[in-house]
Amino acid sequence: MSSLSRELVFLILQFLDEEKFKETVHKLEQESGFFFNMKYFEDQVQAGEWEEVERYLSGFTKVEDNRYSMKIFFEIRKQKYLEALDRQDRAKAVDILVKDLKVFASFNEDLFKEITQLLTLDNFRQNEQLSKYGDTKSARNIMLVELKKLIEANPLFRDKLTFPAFKASRLRTLINQSLNWQHQLCKNPRPNPDIKTLFTDHTCASSNGTRAPPPTNTPLAGPVPKPGVFPPLGGHGPFQPVVSPPPSAIAGWMSTANPSIPHAAVAPPPPGLVQAPSSAAFLKHPRTPPGGPGMDYQTADSEHLMKRLRTGQPDEVSFSGSTHQANIYSPDDLPKTVVRNLSQGSNVMSMDFHPQQQTVLLVGTNVGDISIWEVGSRERLALKTFKVWDISACSMPFQTTLVKDATISVNRCVWGPDGSILGVAFSKHIVQIYTYSPAGELRQHLEIDAHIGGVNDIAFAHPNKQLCIVTCGDDKTIKVWDAVAGRRQYTFEGHEAPVYSVCPHYKENIQFIFSTAIDGKIKAWLYDSLGSRVDYDAPGLWCTTMAYSADGTRLFSCGTSKEGESHLVEWNESEGAIKRTYSGFRKRSLGVVQFDTTRNRFLAAGDEFQIKFWDMDNTNMLTYTDGDGGLPASPRLRFNKEGSLLAVTTSDNGIKILANADGQRMLRMLETRAFDGSRGLSEAVNVKPAIGGSLGPIGNVSASASPILERADRVQQPMSLLASMESSRVADVKPRILDTTDKIKSWKFPDISDSSQLKTLKLPDPLTPSKVVRLLYTNSGLALLALASNAVHKLWKWQRNERNPLGRSSASSVPQLWQPNNGALMSNDLSDAKPTEDSVACIALSKNDSYVMSASGGKVSLFNMMTFKVMTTFMPPPPAATYLAFHPQDNNIIAIGMEDSTIQIYNVRVDEVKTKLKGHQKRISGLAFSQSLNILVSSAADAQLCMWSIDGWEKKKSRPIQAPPGHPTPLVGETRVQFHNNQSHLLVVHESQIAIYDAQLECLRSWYPRDSLSSGISSAIYSCDGLLIFTGFCDGAVGIFDSDSLSLRCRIAPSAYVPSSISSNGNAFPVVIAAHPLDPNQFALGMSDGAVHVIEPTDAESKWGGSTSQDNGALPSIPSSSALNSQPSETPSRNLFLSSNSKKWNSTANPNLKITHPTLLLIESCNSMSQAKQIQAQMTRTGLVFHLFPVSRLLSFIALDENGDFRHANALFAQILDRNVYIWNTIIRGCVNKGYFDMGFCYFVRMVRECPEMDKRSYVFGLKACGGLQDFRAGESVYCRIWKAGFVGDVIVRNGKALALFEHIREVGFKPDEITFVGILSACAHGGLVKKGWDYFRAMELFGFAPALEHYTCMIDLLGRVGHLEEACELIRSMPMEPDEAIWGALLNGCRMHGNVELGKFAAEKLIVLDPKDSGTYMLLASLCANKRKWGDVRMARSMMKDKGVKKTPGSSSIELEGVFHDFLVADELHPESVAIYRVLGEILLLSKLDDCTTHTCQIDTFM
Repeated sequence: MSSLSRELVFLILQFLDEEKFKETVHKLEQESGFFFNMKYFEDQVQAGEWEEVERYLSGFTKVEDNRYSMKIFFEIRKQKYLEALDRQDRAKAVDILVKDLKVFASFNEDLFKEITQLLTLDNFRQNEQLSKYGDTKSARNIMLVELKKLIEANPLFRDKLTFPAFKASRLRTLINQSLNWQHQLCKNPRPNPDIKTLFTDHTCASSNGTRAPPPTNTPLAGPVPKPGVFPPLGGHGPFQPVVSPPPSAIAGWMSTANPSIPHAAVAPPPPGLVQAPSSAAFLKHPRTPPGGPGMDYQTADSEHLMKRLRTGQPDEVSFSGSTHQANIYSPDDLPKTVVRNLSQGSNVMSMDFHPQQQTVLLVGTNVGDISIWEVGSRERLALKTFKVWDISACSMPFQTTLVKDATISVNRCVWGPDGSILGVAFSKHIVQIYTYSPAGELRQHLEIDAHIGGVNDIAFAHPNKQLCIVTCGDDKTIKVWDAVAGRRQYTFEGHEAPVYSVCPHYKENIQFIFSTAIDGKIKAWLYDSLGSRVDYDAPGLWCTTMAYSADGTRLFSCGTSKEGESHLVEWNESEGAIKRTYSGFRKRSLGVVQFDTTRNRFLAAGDEFQIKFWDMDNTNMLTYTDGDGGLPASPRLRFNKEGSLLAVTTSDNGIKILANADGQRMLRMLETRAFDGSRGLSEAVNVKPAIGGSLGPIGNVSASASPILERADRVQQPMSLLASMESSRVADVKPRILDTTDKIKSWKFPDISDSSQLKTLKLPDPLTPSKVVRLLYTNSGLALLALASNAVHKLWKWQRNERNPLGRSSASSVPQLWQPNNGALMSNDLSDAKPTEDSVACIALSKNDSYVMSASGGKVSLFNMMTFKVMTTFMPPPPAATYLAFHPQDNNIIAIGMEDSTIQIYNVRVDEVKTKLKGHQKRISGLAFSQSLNILVSSAADAQLCMWSIDGWEKKKSRPIQAPPGHPTPLVGETRVQFHNNQSHLLVVHESQIAIYDAQLECLRSWYPRDSLSSGISSAIYSCDGLLIFTGFCDGAVGIFDSDSLSLRCRIAPSAYVPSSISSNGNAFPVVIAAHPLDPNQFALGMSDGAVHVIEPTDAESKWGGSTSQDNGALPSIPSSSALNSQPSETPSRNLFLSSNSKKWNSTANPNLKITHPTLLLIESCNSMSQAKQIQAQMTRTGLVFHLFPVSRLLSFIALDENGDFRHANALFAQILDRNVYIWNTIIRGCVNKGYFDMGFCYFVRMVRECPEMDKRSYVFGLKACGGLQDFRAGESVYCRIWKAGFVGDVIVRNGKALALFEHIREVGFKPDEITFVGILSACAHGGLVKKGWDYFRAMELFGFAPALEHYTCMIDLLGRVGHLEEACELIRSMPMEPDEAIWGALLNGCRMHGNVELGKFAAEKLIVLDPKDSGTYMLLASLCANKRKWGDVRMARSMMKDKGVKKTPGSSSIELEGVFHDFLVADELHPESVAIYRVLGEILLLSKLDDCTTHTCQIDTFM
């Protein structure tokens, strides 16, 4: 077959696919063998359509073609065979074996025999090689991965896996060109030819014997083409003229069609070729949209048209060519790489890039601030906090509104045509217009009291050759204002709901405005006050925005319905109908989806915590990006003019800048300049000559000569502003110039230089001072451990007292330098080869704080933290150990960085080096594990980073850290690394910089010493919550940075924490910094002079950088509750998801309340900590974080999530200002569940002081915390409070005593509650009292409440323990609610006790669905099956554990001895005294056995 014939097949395939002839498409693919559709193949495999799979494959290969083909068919048939066996369909399995698999016996007879033997097994998983076979779906997916690799490697599939790239509807285009050619050659060309067939060539017959005008004179056809040359094609039909046609694109929207003639006599022109419509047309007011897209052939088949409409495609029966110019861009041109993170400080509501300076970004926030950022240098050029410029000029309704609620939000901010002016629309009444100079200065120009209620949108237009401002608002109007004087020129009324958005545009000399309202109505207006020209419904019938492509030829809209359904569509302007609908949105979007266009080619929208991209000509989603995470559910976004940068809002009040290759090159150019000159470079790169003009009327400017602006939805025609304003033109609103004191100043951070501005404590140290080289807090936060350069360790412990009930480290109380009674010091082994001061020290602390590993140039020593004794030593030099890190999953494994640049993976238990990693050139200076990524990242004195896989310890990647501009390369020197809490971002610390890298070792952002922090960096570390980075400098200063943006929050001068007598020497500086493990604002400094300082914010500030003055242009801190809680209530179009009844939530935190709010629904469906953090950020942005009910639900999820980081729960709890008993109980319960008993008891103590409404649960959780701490004195104090509170009858319930006490309190008239019955039923369960249990269970209704899940759980437990399993099942079936993990767990335990395998497997299946990561379920099931000798089921349970990555949680115990807790795991040999412990344990066991031989009974009185 010739190449052209082959291409014709591809054209036919495309045509069939567009016509939805799916079966025919795949039949042709198989029969031609030209294109192997991998997606179709995957779908058939996953559906188990094995006959179709083999039939489709047969068009491309046969079994015997080659080894790849043989393997492909073998894998498919083997899977089909195993599925038959799994269904116990032996007959089918035998049939497959004989017919399909026997062909492979001649190639591998042993394999065929092994497959045959599977028939003899009850379960083929008993075969060792198939023991990990999961369910059918997962097995098919695993096989698919292998099949795809085989197909891609098979030479027979070469060049058949990719469909050729060509434009959509290419076959139609070729036919259309042919018809145009035939029509041009007609002797009598008719203006509106009647095409009835494609089977014969087209000719135009003369009508009634008259001769039509010659082709050269007709306005409908171009000149007769030369042979072999196609004429130029129009945009829509096959007979498009090559001259400008008469009807306007908008005329179809703005005129009533003649019902007798479905289309104009002349075909409509391509969008953009517009002729002035007649006045009569503009007086029409159609109220119903056309039925659908028009057809170019009047005689087209109506049935075919209906089919096209049903499929949702635009009708193209005319086989029209592409309307738009061929585009040279590819998906690689989309900006998807995160290159900048900007911390705005409050929730970003609107953004817009400067039309000429490509890296200048305008930002508006929910607290009324506007900022201008230079994203290249990350510098904030200007910041304006909201204030009314002249309150006396404002209307009384506005003044009244401000008195009631002074908070205000930016709804929209937008640049003017040439960037010398900008407009801001606020959520209450007003717009403000600023002028902007290239130096970054903003000056007040106009303040207009524009609408009653919120101003929802603002744009610039140019009607009548004069720059104007277009606004819309809650008062259902659109208004046009003179941009010079602020005079109102037009008011458009006609909407029946608040107007949500405006989109001014022009077509040659026609100026118009599209508007949308929150009832879904779209209207169009001319500047003539004659009313709207169209009245159509937007998809979704709610909030919709509209935008043109950059060239102004294509119109798009994006909106979201009240139910959360989002719609992105392109409109056919000539018909006023939807041309295409883009797919890819989630079923229910979590906010109003925002969108933007770029390069006349791409669309982007924010949805589902992602940015999604489409090609304008393809309805399917092209690609997406999550911007490295951290995006809100519906992020706002904005392209710059060139499409090289994309600004995206984040869930933590920030902005991410994404770039393509061009954008990255542009930003790198900006970075090559010094910091102070970066703005000048930005201007040099970005500024383009502006067209002259003024705010007043200007001369005629040709539209064709004007540059096209990307912000077509906001800007009509490029205009520039004269430097001097014509103040004489001002009438209603006067322009004002800023006073000198109001001019934009550089952002300044707090500079702490005095000890009164913070809390600091120098720790007492009577020992000889020596430089502190390592410093760390214990994991409990109760002590601080330092290692000095003389190899001596120092341990400070804080004592418990009234001011510090938990004995936690604090700058407010002085600790004790702790030593054992014998006065021994904890000193490292020293090397004889090196002086002590030159040795590199390293240290690592066990998770339970019981022992510490340390080295100072000599052997690695293992110390007992209680006795300071050396338990063992290992790794004698050379080479010496320089860094230590525990494996995150196995405390027996330690990664040890060495002086010879290697990393040794050492197993402590067997005293053996498992492997040695080589990848650096100098000594190792940093190691960091990421458990979630399963990697180890190392750093060294060669300033290199290496990434290693934890599984096989192979090196995955390495690269040098980036050198600062102007710094000699390559870099050398100590480099440290630390993973963020998210386990994906990496902090890299070098004397020249701090930097954040991603999981691929790509630098996301960096900060270099400069200005007041110009000295070298000595140390840096994340705060415990990951929000801050504490950084020490070699001049003694400390910088506290925002971890996301690396913006400086505050600087601490040495004079603030070092006494003047010492600081005058100028020598002391922080060598190392340690961050408190629980308090995100406390850190400690280990100094070069041997001192250790603990530093905290003052009680008044509570956090670093919180006192920044807004008047200095400082970065605003997180808004107060009043600011966030008062989103403009009169602007429903912008405050869409904040319920008007949200204030009611402050009065209750009832978890049983019916949830209808979208954010609450999101909380209920949340299944990961990453989602929870995004929801938390969204709630902070909308103010929901200050409402007790939603925040209590979120706190409950975060605090009680098994896999979550409890520090996030602490951070959320700290945000809650008005805490009720439910909030307190939740945080204490979370602490207890996580094992943070000391923290839980601390919260309980605070609750006693701060929450008078303590309930029974509060005391229960308090008692559990005391039990976990094994602090019996604290427990006694809690019991005393229980007695005083009168809750003793509800808390102290223990089996028989509990039942007796219950009967007693009933007799005296005490009314029990639900908690009481939980204890009573639990006592019955443990005592096996079935009848009493049923009596108490049924008696609950007598006290006015129905049994809850907890009561059903107790009853299932009771029935299961006594073997009444069928009765337990019947009770589960009768439950009015869905059973939870506790219910099925109780049933499974009963099945294990009584050997009911089948029912136990059923209960286990239910448990695994609810909690697939709970190892207890698998172990119970395995134990049950093992007791019944069901070894196949035992293997299956264990195999399921492995497949799902579930690890058995080892049993543990804990004991307190002399103030130190000692934890023991099963078979634990890590404890320093493990040998002696096991010896004593053996003696105890021996004695117990001897005792059993002589004594079989004991008197209970012995234990009373």
